[in-house]
Amino acid sequence: MEAKSKAIELRDKHAKFQTYTVGFDVDTHSEFVRLQRAKQSALITVNEILESQPSYRYWDTHDDETPSAITFWNEVKAELEALT
Repeated sequence: MEAKSKAIELRDKHAKFQTYTVGFDVDTHSEFVRLQRAKQSALITVNEILESQPSYRYWDTHDDETPSAITFWNEVKAELEALT
């Protein structure tokens, strides 16, 4: 999975959680606010992953073209920050 796809997936999962558990009313303004809060929540998740210093064997067993886990999650973080 590419970093941008993962960033959108995380944001959308956090947005869905907020819709059903926080009780946002879906209208034009609250949809923007909901997605911004979901983005911030997803960034917290990615920061936690990065702080854990991820190192999976999956990344160690593939060729040099495969990014490291830390590189991948930093790319996801950058894509999340770029989302509007």
